[in-house]
Amino acid sequence: MEFLSNFFLSFFFIYNYNIFKRLYFRDKTSRCLCKIFKKHNTNDDSKAKGIVDIYLQRSINCPFGIGLTGGTDQLHPPSITFLRPGSVAHVSDQLRIGEQLKQVNGIALNNLTHQQIMTLLRNSGNCVYLQVEYNLDDNDFKQPTNTRLAYADIRLMKENNRIGITLRGGAYGPDREKLRPLTIMNIRTGSPAYREKRLRIGDRVLGINGADVFNATLAAAQKLLFEAVNTVVLTIEYYINTIDMTYRNNNCVCVKIEKGFNLDIGIELICEIDHTNKTTYAFFIDHLVPASAADRCGALFPGDQIIAINGCKLDFIPFSDVYRLLQASLPITYLEIIPVNQQRYPIFLRFLFHLKYLLNSNLLS
Repeated sequence: MEFLSNFFLSFFFIYNYNIFKRLYFRDKTSRCLCKIFKKHNTNDDSKAKGIVDIYLQRSINCPFGIGLTGGTDQLHPPSITFLRPGSVAHVSDQLRIGEQLKQVNGIALNNLTHQQIMTLLRNSGNCVYLQVEYNLDDNDFKQPTNTRLAYADIRLMKENNRIGITLRGGAYGPDREKLRPLTIMNIRTGSPAYREKRLRIGDRVLGINGADVFNATLAAAQKLLFEAVNTVVLTIEYYINTIDMTYRNNNCVCVKIEKGFNLDIGIELICEIDHTNKTTYAFFIDHLVPASAADRCGALFPGDQIIAINGCKLDFIPFSDVYRLLQASLPITYLEIIPVNQQRYPIFLRFLFHLKYLLNSNLLS
């Protein structure tokens, strides 16, 4: 009996020792891997981060309107998760959701809890200086594949000394690895930039009111925007899709235009009437507005004939109704076109459009 009890006791200790050994080494290995992974992430993040200093001023008893998560008690750095619409932070056009808050009035937030950070913001008075960190490897900084560059000047009227765009990037001192083009990263809903209907996130700003900002810092570009009186003219660089032109050898082509709900399609038409019965219409593209959705799609050209919009044939539709179809609030518009090189009199049409271009350019009198 004593022999059996000793046997079972020995077996119990050996079994538990093996389990403990496996758990210990597995935990030790996982801790080592975590340290390596954390060190690797820290090194990568430090190379890909930009810093922007922001100044906000509020009225008495008016909150800044910034929603935050993070802190030492939440195991991730303080980040902006919400900007209350209409608040000082929202209409300043300087903050973006998802960016990390590093300092408030010069006080680092590394060792503060979430509640301490919120208390610091609330008690900062009517003026606050924020330091925000953003990702320099954001996809909006990169040129999409299969696109080419184009340029346009866009005029905006300021409201409350703002135009509604948030910029990131710019020169970064001697550190050329952090150099990024000045890029539009956000367009505030309802702002002048939003109502203009041609600007998009990812467009690059090359000039502000004629001043070259290609090599300017973000602070210098923001200062130019703030000091502009009433009107801002942005020189932007945008992307046009590159299309395989062999599709234009077909007699009829369907073109897909992604324009979103708030973007202008940007097509100006001319109408030809069949004089035999006075009821049949033919619509031709006269002009593509620069930086519009039609211009960016890369598949349309002046002289192309539009024969249908979203499946609706245009043979017997008057001119005013065709424009309503083009401006419909749809995220995608489908056009059926006859390319200018496939039409019956392409040379004559080219001559007409070239003549109209000359007249509009005041080259003929």
